Amino acid sequence: MKANGILIYSKIDIKKNYWFIDELIKCFKNKNIDLKLVLDKEVLSYININKVDFAINRSRNFKLIGILENLNIRVFNNYLVNKIANDKFMSYLFFKDFDIDCMETSLDYLYFNTFPLVMKSTSGHGGNEVFLVHSKDEVESILKKYAGNSYVFQKLCSIIGKDIRVYMIKDNPLVAILRESQNDEFRSNYSLNHKANVIEIDDRMLSICKKITQTLNSDYIGIDFIYNKGRWVVNEIEDPVGAWMIYDLTNINLVEILVGLIINELNIN
Repeated sequence: MKANGILIYSKIDIKKNYWFIDELIKCFKNKNIDLKLVLDKEVLSYININKVDFAINRSRNFKLIGILENLNIRVFNNYLVNKIANDKFMSYLFFKDFDIDCMETSLDYLYFNTFPLVMKSTSGHGGNEVFLVHSKDEVESILKKYAGNSYVFQKLCSIIGKDIRVYMIKDNPLVAILRESQNDEFRSNYSLNHKANVIEIDDRMLSICKKITQTLNSDYIGIDFIYNKGRWVVNEIEDPVGAWMIYDLTNINLVEILVGLIINELNIN
């Protein structure tokens, strides 16, 4: 084999992503590269007895990525991407530090002195643990129900139930998809069975995406925008980002693109 890699997943995510996992492994095999699926909790034991040249991280375990990078194992995506993308308040601070247009965010709902507010788990994804709250009592009820979780709060954007996800490969846009809820739901996640369509993105949005990817040195991420007061603003960064919409709505072969990216980055001939 030309190289040996590992594909990292948490146990809970493997079943719903098995097709994508299988396609990645087959594509690498066709190029004489060995890719093994390894649970995030078993990675350190695996690398102790096996040669690993690179890792594709599809977990949200940024500490593990840091360990691998300290061992000079190239990880797609890197530590910083995964850490920032999976902490919504850290993402907000990143946006503010680099003057990236985003929704104002706070860890304290009293900061806004108004309702309704969007309340999000700092580590949530896929629309999980995102609530539209209308009173202090609702906030306190959620905090009690999910004791131990941390949350961020945002004002409700001016147009709800609609967002744009831009898939980025390095500094290049792969595709942009507009997602819209089909009822009065304020969330527009595709995983919640809402509708989606491929769109063209404007120069301003593309400039914002490139600023994020270049600053983080990302490989493959999703960048989500919501509409507020006449403009699209950044809402979140997704890593790992799902591929369902790409395969459902386009003819793009994401697996081939990712494999090509990794081979090129590692200079594997």
